[in-house]
Amino acid sequence: MAVGRLGAAAEVARVAALQDKKHQPLADTLHTARETFNVSFDLHSAEPGVKQARAQC
Repeated sequence: MAVGRLGAAAEVARVAALQDKKHQPLADTLHTARETFNVSFDLHSAEPGVKQARAQC
């Protein structure tokens, strides 16, 4: 379930960044976290990116 939330958050941030470029750093961070998981299949490896995204909110 956490993987689905990560993907959804990344997509919402991507769409928000299309509307307002101030959201681009958040979109980039979440995209990187999602890609890290997609390569490693280890959700814990994406945790640093998720923490960074939380700090940006």
